[in-house]
Amino acid sequence: MEHIKMIESVDLLEKILQKNNAIIMKNSNRCSISRSVRVKYEVIAEKYGKNNDFYMIDVVNNKNISNALEEKTNIRHESPQIIIIHEGKVIWHASHWEIKTDEIEKYITK
Repeated sequence: MEHIKMIESVDLLEKILQKNNAIIMKNSNRCSISRSVRVKYEVIAEKYGKNNDFYMIDVVNNKNISNALEEKTNIRHESPQIIIIHEGKVIWHASHWEIKTDEIEKYITK
């Protein structure tokens, strides 16, 4: 997980939401779908981590951060969920089995 940074405070989340390019995954270690998506996310982060900022929120241990993300983006909480930010705005999001590697790759810097 070298290219994935954990979001462990609301202050950090607020800074990330203002970035030019950020990819955020909401992950639950209690969910088998999350585990599957996390593997894909780690592969993408390894491949594109030099040109993009990848982040993860542990929704079990950091529910307040997950709730803050929902509030600030107006995107209903789900897990797993991926939200892509560009120039401070959400440009793409998906959850569960809608999360596909080729869709994520359309929106990130290569």
